Amino acid sequence: MIRPLKWMAAPDWTLLSALMGEPTQHMFVGKGAEHQHDGDAQRLVRRLKKHHAYKGWRLEVDRRALGLGITAFIFIKLKRQSADVLDAFRTSLSDQEHVIRLHSLSGEFDFMLEFVGRHMADLNAFRTTTLNTNTLVKGTTTMISLEQ
Repeated sequence: MIRPLKWMAAPDWTLLSALMGEPTQHMFVGKGAEHQHDGDAQRLVRRLKKHHAYKGWRLEVDRRALGLGITAFIFIKLKRQSADVLDAFRTSLSDQEHVIRLHSLSGEFDFMLEFVGRHMADLNAFRTTTLNTNTLVKGTTTMISLEQ
């Protein structure tokens, strides 16, 4: 376990650790948070905001219930790694509705993106029309998620 920060009280740290360790049980907004954690979650959020460590609430949905039956992780190697190329690549994906996360990596690949779509055809279309035609991309490796 990571050591608590000086400004974070022990009960806040315990609650934060529990919430981060249980990705299926996120804090609820409004009355739900007070009910679920007896007001501790609201106090924790105020403390995090005060110390500029609060980024916002995260909403997790059941993708399959929305008809998004395929999730894939695509690892991308670029031809060059200069700052302008990295920025240009990020910009080229900024309006792609199927890309829900994009991470910059160190090591063999430069980026990893998380793709969601309704069918395998969506993934195939994204790869052929977006990635394979992008002049910045040297190569890709795709891994399809079997379950979440």
